[in-house]
Amino acid sequence: RLVTKERSDELLSDLGPEPLDKSFTFDEFLRIISKRRGAIKKALMDQKVIAGIGNIYADEILWLAKVNPFRTIDTLSQKELKEIYNAIAKVLVRAIKLRGTSTSDFRDPDGNKGAYGDQRKVYRMTGQPCPRDGHSIERKTLGGRGTHFCPVCQL
Repeated sequence: RLVTKERSDELLSDLGPEPLDKSFTFDEFLRIISKRRGAIKKALMDQKVIAGIGNIYADEILWLAKVNPFRTIDTLSQKELKEIYNAIAKVLVRAIKLRGTSTSDFRDPDGNKGAYGDQRKVYRMTGQPCPRDGHSIERKTLGGRGTHFCPVCQL
């Protein structure tokens, strides 16, 4: 459906910053995330906090950063937050390069499946060995969403 520029701006005004924009610095990430409470995964997936991170990429970001998705923000060190910040860009840039993730019916504009799914480390990998330490990937629910993680290397 078409909308006016004004309506478009209004609809987008509630979104958090674009994580791949140059203005999304580590200091900006700290400023935004420090205002939040609760589990880090829920904050990453909140579109009012940071735009564009969904369930798949939140799981992958936190695996890469070695952070347990159930950890509360107030328990994370500055070093861990820096790892998360760096992982956001790494995962999203890789996902874009590979045209996203096709777990069911997603296709890119040319009708092709996204190839990031073949790169997944934890998302929907329940029971498979963690690529980092070989322990089984677990799945639990957080905020009504399936959450995939390694209970050994994601502290």
